[in-house]
This record gives sequence, C-alpha cells and structure tokens, in this order.
Amino acid sequence: MPYPGFLTTFTRNMIVVWCPTFGDQHLEDIADGALKPGMLVKKTADGMIAHPTAGGDLDLPVIVVKENGYYYPTNVDTAYADEERVFLHKAKSGDILLMRFKTGETSAKGMQLISDGAGSLKATTGSPTRNIATALEVITTAVDNPLILVRIN
Repeated sequence: MPYPGFLTTFTRNMIVVWCPTFGDQHLEDIADGALKPGMLVKKTADGMIAHPTAGGDLDLPVIVVKENGYYYPTNVDTAYADEERVFLHKAKSGDILLMRFKTGETSAKGMQLISDGAGSLKATTGSPTRNIATALEVITTAVDNPLILVRIN
C-alpha cells in the first residue's frame, strides 16, 4: 500500500499521522484514570481505561487516545486527568498512528505488535495471533512509553 510522501518527514506532534477516511472516527468520552495520548483504551461503564488485557484479546474497534484539544491540540505528552473529557480516534485498518510502546522493549520495522495490558503496545512472538498493528520504525530500548509509528492491521 503506498503512503503519502510526508511519512518520511512528519512531525511527532499528532497521534493521527495519516487516515484515508476520517468520517466517524472521532469519539469523545470521560477518562477513568489518567490517560496519555497514543494509549490503547477500552470502554467501560465508568469511561475509558487503559486497555487492561495483555495479548491478543482486544475489543474492536481499536480505540486510541488523541492529543488533548480537538481544535487546538496541545502536545502528545500532555496526559488527560481522571474524569476529564478525552478525545479518541476509532482506528481502522490502514490508519497510520503514533501509539505508546512498552517501556524496556525493542521493536524492529515490520514487527507485529499487541497490547501489553497497560495501554501500550509490545512486540509479539507470534502467539497470540491477534496483532493490533505493524511497527513502521525501529525502537531500541524504549524509555518512558515512547511513541512508535504504526500501521493498524
């Protein structure tokens, strides 16, 4: 699949890097706990929480926290507080996003990524087979849940 040329020079200040169709992909809800942009989240009766299940168990659609401020985004490192309105992106296959990557892990370009059970992604060794995304860049020894460029599967 061809990607826009800006992917080689994009800035890391927005979670949604490229999305072929925006349509109904913007959501809003209440944070149930602190959430950082780029986190994988799950809907509960009390609001959105960091995705709690490590591995391939994932409620579809894939929902990712966007940067704070719908019209005037702040930055990708500004966390939402508990009970704050949170802006979300309902990801579709082919979307290119910046997502949180598990601290202490490494990733190669093309590696398949799954939920780490705390709102970030981690590399998979092939089991489980429900991969969320494909890494589009290399991460060497992740520090403090960095953002990694991914394509949603």
